[in-house]
Amino acid sequence: CIQLQSWMHPDHSHTHLCVMDSWIIYGLIGGVGVLQLPLLVDLLMAAFPDKNVQRLTQQWISTVLQLLVVALAVIALFYYYTYFVGGLGDSLFITWAWVMTMDCYIHASLIVPATLIKSQVVGFDHYCPFTRNVVFKNNFVPFITFLSHSFMGLLYATIVTFPSFLQCWVGPVLLNMDADACHDPPHVSLAFIAAFGLWSASASLLGFQLFLLATNRTTADFFRHIRRNHPLLDLLLPAPPVGTDPSKFTALILHQVKWYSFIVPPTLATLFFPNRSTVSPIACSQSTKKQQ
Repeated sequence: CIQLQSWMHPDHSHTHLCVMDSWIIYGLIGGVGVLQLPLLVDLLMAAFPDKNVQRLTQQWISTVLQLLVVALAVIALFYYYTYFVGGLGDSLFITWAWVMTMDCYIHASLIVPATLIKSQVVGFDHYCPFTRNVVFKNNFVPFITFLSHSFMGLLYATIVTFPSFLQCWVGPVLLNMDADACHDPPHVSLAFIAAFGLWSASASLLGFQLFLLATNRTTADFFRHIRRNHPLLDLLLPAPPVGTDPSKFTALILHQVKWYSFIVPPTLATLFFPNRSTVSPIACSQSTKKQQ
């Protein structure tokens, strides 16, 4: 690592950046581990419905998760343009996926229902600790778009960081490869761990939400079904929601989807398609204040 920095800066004045970057990657991996905790708790709820397992939805936990999401997104973009920048096409794709991801995350966080009473929220799906907000009809499309674009961006990150991880860690340890083939410092060769951890989380969440849409169920319906000790295999069959609202949840969500929902950031869609775009956070906030 010092040799790399010395080659980039012959005067040795920036070799301390190597140590700093190593701590950044260690913190990045730790942050990814923290983000996995709410998902693990939800898995425990599904696996042991008879146990009193509580979701990690406390306000302070949601605040920490929000800060982690934003911090990891900023660091990820910094890492790409610092160590893994590709051609023009790759850079345009990553930048577009990053802007879509963050803009949709902001909209999913700021578009709030007029009431927090579940039975009165139209299209209620679940409370998301990562957005510190309810996922429902008006912000479900930004939420699923956030998951889909983070999935694509993190898949790219996983692919481009794997060769360095293979040469520096997997190869020498498991495949008897020559350790001298590794030319990357730890903050580059270990980036795969963070990328793969985030990608696996986004892939799980996206797959779960698409499964629920395919079977016309909400997340609340899913866990209600589990708590009633119904077989998990029953959930594979398309059926009306188990809850009190058989309002065809999938049709309700698809009605919110526009042709530009997955290619134009919601903020730009609000500007260019003001009469056809989804609900904006400002309009939703004003509506909420009026109803309150």
